[in-house]
Amino acid sequence: MIKPTKIHSHFVTQHDTLYSIYNSMKPIYTVCKVIGLSTLSIEQNGQLKSKKSNYVYFGLYLTIYTLLVVYSLVCFVRYHMNFILISKHIIFFESCILALLMLFVIIFTFFLRNMQIKALDLLSHVDVYFVRGGFSMQYKNLLQKSYIILCFAVISLTIRSFLLFLTLPVSLIGQATLIVSITIKAFSKYQFVVFVQQLQMRFTNINKAIRFFFSKNSKVDKLVLNSAIRSVSPQLYLLCRLHYKLAYVVQKINSAFAVQLLVSIGVSLCDLLLQAYYLYYIATGKIPIVTIIMIVCPVIWLVDETVEIYWLVHVCASTCEQANETPTILHELRNSYSDLELENHIQTYSLQMLHQKVQFSVLGFFVVDYTLIYSIIGAVTTYLVIFIQFDQSSNNLDALLLSNSTYNSTHY
Repeated sequence: MIKPTKIHSHFVTQHDTLYSIYNSMKPIYTVCKVIGLSTLSIEQNGQLKSKKSNYVYFGLYLTIYTLLVVYSLVCFVRYHMNFILISKHIIFFESCILALLMLFVIIFTFFLRNMQIKALDLLSHVDVYFVRGGFSMQYKNLLQKSYIILCFAVISLTIRSFLLFLTLPVSLIGQATLIVSITIKAFSKYQFVVFVQQLQMRFTNINKAIRFFFSKNSKVDKLVLNSAIRSVSPQLYLLCRLHYKLAYVVQKINSAFAVQLLVSIGVSLCDLLLQAYYLYYIATGKIPIVTIIMIVCPVIWLVDETVEIYWLVHVCASTCEQANETPTILHELRNSYSDLELENHIQTYSLQMLHQKVQFSVLGFFVVDYTLIYSIIGAVTTYLVIFIQFDQSSNNLDALLLSNSTYNSTHY
């Protein structure tokens, strides 16, 4: 176990920054290790590497999880009673899809772990320049945010486990396997969120530093600040280089988490649709006896899925906003100084940044920003209307068949 070291700006090393970065994400990554989403650990030499023994642990975990999934699905098939609210066939289908997709997520996360290692390594190099440049790195704030996410996840999973225990009367192993699959789905998003929060803090620091250049001398005539201009140019060059490096880290984590996010968001979309349909099923009075738990269960599920998606979207959108705001701030700085050389540098930096927009996309299918929420709402609404129309058509057909049978029985 590596002991934390106090970071001094002149003697900071990659070992110090790497430990601080990993420690600020440790609450989430510890859970990810337990559920098979991460095999990363910090070595005694301050490097993040995946050991060869991880293949053995991964194979063992994958085998155990697969056996539990198969056993749980067999239990669903052998169970002869319908569950509360929905039939066992729908439960079997939903559980099967969820377990298989989460198995897919675990496999992809393991084989793409080197991209995470590369991104963390690049981030630690960037932090060395940040600290040596006199920046204050808010690692404690990032650690607090990680604990907040962990607390919400624990509360959410506790409530979901309780509801599963009440509404899904199968074996304890089957319930536990389903809970593990739900946990994997949730933490595949949260693992990405804590990484993006790291980038958000650094882009914010860059913007604050650039603003400081034209705010500290706001009451002085910029036409005579030759010494100030000479001091701004090298610092501005360093900040812009750090911005480019962070944009490259964004590309790395996009590649590392794209498949996991696609699967996780897809499962959340299906879950939102099914839970909304369950509420419609209850509201239309198609169940003779409705209990409180029947109403609470889909509502809690909808709220949890909504918070998961909103948390993901909010962090990504805020980070992109901070990153893409830098060119605008640079032009504000150019208006504050009357120096042709500095203006040319700022023009070059801003053009490069404008042509290198920071955004988080999922394999190019869609961008993770607030438009994703609108798309999900639209998709859920559209498919819910289609489900309701099929349900009404089925009811009309049943009513027609019943009337025909009644007519035949009275006339023959």
